[in-house]
Amino acid sequence: MKMLLEIKEEDQVKTWVSERLQKGGKIMGWACGLSNRGPRATILRAICEKLSKRVGGQHWFRLSKAIETTTKEEFRKLKGKEIYPNVDFYSASVTT
Repeated sequence: MKMLLEIKEEDQVKTWVSERLQKGGKIMGWACGLSNRGPRATILRAICEKLSKRVGGQHWFRLSKAIETTTKEEFRKLKGKEIYPNVDFYSASVTT
């Protein structure tokens, strides 16, 4: 949640993620460097999307989704490989 609160808006995601990765920093929920989306992460992402629609918390889901997309793109540019978030990535969006 701290990361989401720091980024705040979708239009700030690309700059925040790019700067973080270029400096060798980590993106919360990506520390494992998964080479495919695990089943738990897939389920939690779906739960997050459903909950966000039901309770009006779509901002956090959209922000998390933008971070996921941007992190994958930026990591591919820097390292030349695909990574996926772990199960912890969407947990903040689910619990808010």
